[in-house]
Amino acid sequence: MANRKKKVIKKIPNHFKTEGQIQNEIIRALYDNGYRPKRMYLGPVIMKGGAQRKNPLKGFPDLFGWFLAGQGRMWVIEVKKDNKAAKTSEDQEKWIELLSGLGVFCLVARSADFALEKIMERDEFYRQWDLNHGENF
Repeated sequence: MANRKKKVIKKIPNHFKTEGQIQNEIIRALYDNGYRPKRMYLGPVIMKGGAQRKNPLKGFPDLFGWFLAGQGRMWVIEVKKDNKAAKTSEDQEKWIELLSGLGVFCLVARSADFALEKIMERDEFYRQWDLNHGENF
């Protein structure tokens, strides 16, 4: 039997990661814990004939999904790099304000650990709420 080297995965500090890498880590962490996150693709829309249009959902959060507890309670996550320059845009702030007003749990996350912790905390809150108050809210 050949001697196999153990694969060493180097953990990259968050401030060196792209938003896409952080999104992938969040998706993997949530998926591994029973959630089914979805990524929002907001690139340009290509029309018939090849014309391109800006997407009307500019600023919509990067990831979204539903809590395991309750009846269709939704969450969204805006992913940002872990540095001081990475701030939410005006369009992103408007979406977060609108969605929060509709009862959607909104989160700005800079790491998979933080996002998973906050989603699981809120999910447990909803689970306890449903146990104490019934599923009708």
